[in-house]
Amino acid sequence: MNPTLRALIRTDLGRYLLIPYRARQALMGTTRRSGQLWRWLLESREFTNYTYDYSPLGEASAVELVSLLCGARREQVQRFREELRDDLQLRAHYTRIARDPRYRNVVDAQMRLSRQSIYYLLVRVMKPRVVVEAGCDRGLGSLLIASALARNESEQGDAGHLHTIDLNPEAGFLFSGPYARYGTLHTLSSVEFLRAFSQGVDLFIHDTANDDAHVREQLSSLGHTLKSSSIVMTTWFSQGFADFCTNQGFHFLSFMEDPAHPWYRGCRLGFAFREIVTAPNA
Repeated sequence: MNPTLRALIRTDLGRYLLIPYRARQALMGTTRRSGQLWRWLLESREFTNYTYDYSPLGEASAVELVSLLCGARREQVQRFREELRDDLQLRAHYTRIARDPRYRNVVDAQMRLSRQSIYYLLVRVMKPRVVVEAGCDRGLGSLLIASALARNESEQGDAGHLHTIDLNPEAGFLFSGPYARYGTLHTLSSVEFLRAFSQGVDLFIHDTANDDAHVREQLSSLGHTLKSSSIVMTTWFSQGFADFCTNQGFHFLSFMEDPAHPWYRGCRLGFAFREIVTAPNA
């Protein structure tokens, strides 16, 4: 530290004289984010459920997270991440939808994968029979889950099935074409669906409203479907999620995304699990 600054810190007057210096330090990051924000406003078409790539550190952290949650080798999870990155058929499907006049003003031309890549990794590692996604929106998460189920089918002859839920009858347009056969889109309340659902759920993803009362009601409706090996993921880590885990006898942890685009800080994800189950072929 500069000797002059060090001397000022020790005085009452220095506290006020150092305000411009402190303001400059605080605003440096804000200025960089502002530049990125204006570029995004001009180039992006998204108005909800923003997509973004992870930084290299964010990608490495996501791989490590899935490895630890599922008891899988880091190298195996990394291979699945590279498989997703190099899937030209998946990207071609996304590009075709993004260019469709019906959707081009609500979907970005470039497919970016943040938390949805974690969905993919979990499905590839866990080999789940039943996946439930509450909150489909454009269908990017559903698309990646279906892609992972298709890969699982090619390896073991059994894909499993996705149930994705959204109140919007126009949701899920990315979840289409050959990928649609790996799941069912339900247009109703997630709470209503879960209360009537009788199958055991291996992986549940909560990506609906960030409302504590809704989170508690949804997770309460989910409880009877969970198994000892189930993993529950939320894109909105909250007190309601933590309370659900405590009541259900789940461990939980939170994970902060690290986007490559600094204008957006990312989501604070939550994960619930009762026990670490060694993944197939781990």
